[in-house]
Order: sequence, then structure tokens, then C-alpha cells
Amino acid sequence: MLQPQRSCLRPSEAHETGTTVSIASFALYGLYLLGYTSEAIAFKDWLEWSTAGRARDLRVVHSLGGERRLSEVEVPGLSGHKASRPVRIGNGAYSQFQLDVYGELMDSVHLYRKCVGEIDEWYLDYLSRDVRFVLDHWNDPDESVWNGAITKHATAKLSIRP
Repeated sequence: MLQPQRSCLRPSEAHETGTTVSIASFALYGLYLLGYTSEAIAFKDWLEWSTAGRARDLRVVHSLGGERRLSEVEVPGLSGHKASRPVRIGNGAYSQFQLDVYGELMDSVHLYRKCVGEIDEWYLDYLSRDVRFVLDHWNDPDESVWNGAITKHATAKLSIRP
């Protein structure tokens, strides 16, 4: 099993909250390249579990427990690395519509099929609904990677390439 590297943070500072679909795609690719196939399969299973549902509900960030509502809140009395403040938990991007996330999810699926194996039929059905959603919303403005600026972003269009 893959062993985590020792953290430079004190135990009170270290925590995991989740991942973005974009980072998950890169992580899967790294696991495949390094030969951690069983870990890649387990991570792919988690990614499927945390992203499946209605196509319009796909979010850019997912918690480890699969929660999709990740309101960002400050934690008073807690200091971060080198006593930095404020410390926040959550991720305000959870509610953003980012069209590029659909392309990133498809990229992770493509890498899995190319490097490891087949995709479950039920997840392929979900992905086909994602594709239909993207085609229906291709011209809609989104927040893309530019948090807060709702417009038609080239980044999102290039990430999807229908």
C-alpha cells in the first residue's frame, strides 16, 4: 500500500478535506505511472462514488466523505503554518459552475481506461449524461478556474473540446 510522506506540519495543523476533480485526474495519472494500480483503482472508485449523480450537480471540489456543500468558514483560535491566520475550512468554490470540470472528469476516465481497465456500465451511463449536459450548456457563462468572474472562459472550452 502507498505510504504517505511525513508531513512538515504539526499534527494539529495537518488535515485532509478533499480534492478537486482536476487534481484527482492528475493524481490518478501519477498513481498509474508509478505502478500503484490497486491504489489507482481505489481512488477511481472513490472518484466515481463522489461525482456520480445528476450531471448538473457535478462540482469542482468534493470532500473525502463525498459531501458537496463545503461552505468556507473561519476557525477562530486556530493558527496555520507559521502562525498564519485566519484558518479556514471548506472551499468556497463548491457552489461555482465550472464547465471545465466535466472535461477534467472525462480525462480521468480516459486515463483509467487507457492504463488500467474498463469503466463500470453504470458510470458510463452517468458520463453520457454529463456529455449531453455539456452540449446543452456549452455556451453558458461559467466561473471556470477564474473564481468569481462569470463569463465565457476559453479555459473551460479548451478543457472540454466537444
